[in-house]
Amino acid sequence: MGKYQFVPKYYWNTKPSPNLDSITDFARKKGYGNITKEDFLNTPALQEEYFETYVQKEIYPKAKELYSKYGEDRNLRIDEIGSLLHFQGVNNGSKLIAAGK
Repeated sequence: MGKYQFVPKYYWNTKPSPNLDSITDFARKKGYGNITKEDFLNTPALQEEYFETYVQKEIYPKAKELYSKYGEDRNLRIDEIGSLLHFQGVNNGSKLIAAGK
């Protein structure tokens, strides 16, 4: 959903991880109020803010960890690992990297 294709099932009303709020909670805390999915889609600034927080709290820490374990051996850059984690999901992406796929 939105520019960064967040899957509502995992991110809309559900806290996706201990480090990251749901989109609706994040929007409330940032002063956007109670938003609908249409509001989220029509508010590029909110999408950007949520994505930045998602990268800082979810993607970058895991990418950094995986890079230190596998990056050089597998000839992967940290940004490539981060992209894979975003597109495949942190759990699936981590498994793929660990398996060398």
